[in-house]
Amino acid sequence: MVEAFKITARELRRNLKIHVKYPDDYDQNERKYPIVIFFDGELFYNYIGEDTKVFDTDKITCDIKEDTILVFLHSPAIKEWRMSELNPYYNGDNKDVDTVLSYIYFEYITHIVLPILKQRFRILEDQVYLFGINEGAIAALSMVYKYKEYKGACLLNPTLKLCDDKINEDLKNNFTCKKSIYLYRGGQDTDSKEDDLFYHLCTRFDSLKTEILKYDFNTEGDNSYLDLSEHISIGIKHILLNK
Repeated sequence: MVEAFKITARELRRNLKIHVKYPDDYDQNERKYPIVIFFDGELFYNYIGEDTKVFDTDKITCDIKEDTILVFLHSPAIKEWRMSELNPYYNGDNKDVDTVLSYIYFEYITHIVLPILKQRFRILEDQVYLFGINEGAIAALSMVYKYKEYKGACLLNPTLKLCDDKINEDLKNNFTCKKSIYLYRGGQDTDSKEDDLFYHLCTRFDSLKTEILKYDFNTEGDNSYLDLSEHISIGIKHILLNK
């Protein structure tokens, strides 16, 4: 079952479009469920009048949909606006990216959107997780150590080369080992700097003694949407082990 709605988010200066996928038997029971919040929800569902979907969402979530509520937050269509919301560590040369917006966005999701979801759906308070691809993975990474509300994160191909060194400082100073982390990156036709940054992130989580940690580096993976789609349910199943 899928429900779509939007919130007039004055703090974000836009309408936040949301899709929620919940178990087919949700209305026939009183269970509470873990929740996974996805960034870049437009890749998974089209909103009215849009054509942005790239994933076969029903297919890639078929083996987790009955045990979890999945929430898809749509990002702004303007790429600079999207980058501003998702990457607080942006180190690129696009002057239109304003990383201040990421902190506003993270606060809004945590203190406005999450309480709304908890009121609207039966959610297990201590089982809230994050999921991100590319820049969305950077947002999930930043939020999972910053906020106690999130118990883990699934991070697919985080764009680490667009981040400054403060990301490592923040991890060292703020991360708690009581988290679940899944990391994936494909290594086909990628630059060595990105590979090194991914390896450094993995070893950082190792050194922090992350409670439930798994990382996959596939030399044949090309980080395309097709490649990443094969790791979505794998990653979510892994982070949900931390119950």
